[in-house]
Amino acid sequence: TESFAKALKREPSHIFSLYNRGRSYFALGRYNESLGMIERLLVQDDRHKEGWYYKGATLVLLSRHNEALPALDAALGLDTACSPAWYQKAIALKFPWAV
Repeated sequence: TESFAKALKREPSHIFSLYNRGRSYFALGRYNESLGMIERLLVQDDRHKEGWYYKGATLVLLSRHNEALPALDAALGLDTACSPAWYQKAIALKFPWAV
């Protein structure tokens, strides 16, 4: 994530760096930091389907299922064939009470 941090210092709204830094944090299990990067990405590009997917998946992992559903719906609205988004949505719907 260090190289993405350097790129973001030069250009704070660089979509590629925001997305990949968010994914890196996600892979490291640093979900709150991942969510922050992905939310910054979505401010710059609200049609970034992978961004919406990662936002939803991160919220599911944080047990914020009700918040995950709109993000996953946004991902599916951009790509109905996104099977990981369908999977995460099923988890969120199965456990809607988890907050």
